[in-house]
Amino acid sequence: MHNRIIKSYAEVLRFSLPVIDIVPHMFAIQDRNIKDINNIPQLPKTACHKGCDSCCYIQVSVSPPEIFYIANRLKTFHNFPEILERIDKSFEVMNHKRHPNRPVHPCPFLVDHQCSIYEFRPGTCRQFSSYSDKACKQGLINQEKGLECEVPTGQIRMHVCQIPPTALVKKLIDMGLEFHGIELIEGLHLALHDPTAQERWLNGEAVFADCVLGVVNPNEIIEAHSRFLNHDFMEMLIQKVLEMEIESVKSI
Repeated sequence: MHNRIIKSYAEVLRFSLPVIDIVPHMFAIQDRNIKDINNIPQLPKTACHKGCDSCCYIQVSVSPPEIFYIANRLKTFHNFPEILERIDKSFEVMNHKRHPNRPVHPCPFLVDHQCSIYEFRPGTCRQFSSYSDKACKQGLINQEKGLECEVPTGQIRMHVCQIPPTALVKKLIDMGLEFHGIELIEGLHLALHDPTAQERWLNGEAVFADCVLGVVNPNEIIEAHSRFLNHDFMEMLIQKVLEMEIESVKSI
């Protein structure tokens, strides 16, 4: 039933392109996985729509190759100086703070309630979804007050969207490259201001050591590798998460 989604892990592993060039293909596979899940008739539609931006105020963890791919795309924009200025301002406002002390601040790519880099937005952004626009808005209000708020997120979409990035991290580990999750704005600020960063990273240097947001345990990735390649296991896991989500959404 979910054959194409299950094979997306091995699909990313098979790419023989330079690792940064794999990123747009990984994004396309993530979008395809989401589309396949959205086509399941029993699964309710999400509340996400053009103009909703509550999730654009939270920290985003991305892989190093995503940082460089996005940075390289931004450099081709005619208004790159303006974009860089917005990134620099966001970087200063955040002041290296981590959750929960980080100020609530919009993503610098959020323009008129829309993502200005939607086509090549990070993989993490692609996995966000919610069944309640109201809960998302309340969550943002609560975040500003330092309070918690439960948002009914799309867990199955998150699961299938994480499969391709997990394969990319496995490739980074095998290549001996820095692989931890990097805070998006801090990572872009470094990559766009240090012209040597990409080459040094490709040579195995941990250039993002001060920007790590999500520490990845390489042993867990290596142990999970065989499970991701086990078709029956992945079929069972996806089906179980899907059934749980269909049931949980009934109460919303």
